[in-house]
Order: sequence, then structure tokens, then C-alpha cells
Amino acid sequence: MLELVSIGILIGRTLMDEYKKIRRTYPQLMVYLLR
Repeated sequence: MLELVSIGILIGRTLMDEYKKIRRTYPQLMVYLLR
């Protein structure tokens, strides 16, 4: 049970990191495409 929780936290953290990266690069992508 505890292992599942730690795995979930790990996955959640990686997803958050990826989400932040995407949010940082997405506006730049939009500007690049709309230019």
C-alpha cells in the first residue's frame, strides 16, 4: 500500500514538472507560429 502511494507521488511530481515545462514553452510556440 505504501509503495503505491510513493509511486503515485513520484508520477505526480514528474507530471507537474512536465506540465511546467510545457506551460513555459507553449506561449513561445504560439508566438512562433503566429509570427
